[in-house]
Amino acid sequence: MDIDQPAALHIQDHTLSVCQILNFSSGGVYLKSTDNGLNDLLSEGYFAEETCQHAVLKLTPKELKAEVSVVYRHGEGIGLYFSNKEQGQKIFSYLKAQFQMSVDAPLVRFDSAIGSSLMQQMEGMLLDYLHPRFH
Repeated sequence: MDIDQPAALHIQDHTLSVCQILNFSSGGVYLKSTDNGLNDLLSEGYFAEETCQHAVLKLTPKELKAEVSVVYRHGEGIGLYFSNKEQGQKIFSYLKAQFQMSVDAPLVRFDSAIGSSLMQQMEGMLLDYLHPRFH
């Protein structure tokens, strides 16, 4: 599920603090890091279980954290697998609740009086633009 959740990733005695979780599932998360130290910590590509880096994912500002394995990196994107299933389930439940709240957010009602006037103005501008080109 897609989401935009601030996070930090602690790996090899360094913390990548400029991270956003962009997608999540019960098995792990995909995050984006624009932290300057990323290139020094992780090479690009897929990582087999025996070569993957172990890290700790922390959700900010919440104090939720989970042990993870880095299984993928490309550019600013990092794929993480929940190594600790219990901790991973807590993060998954929290993110799922956040996702549901964003889906359930009230819709802004369209004001048809303003919208109608705006549509008429746009239609007029479009016709003015197209008229010299096609006549």
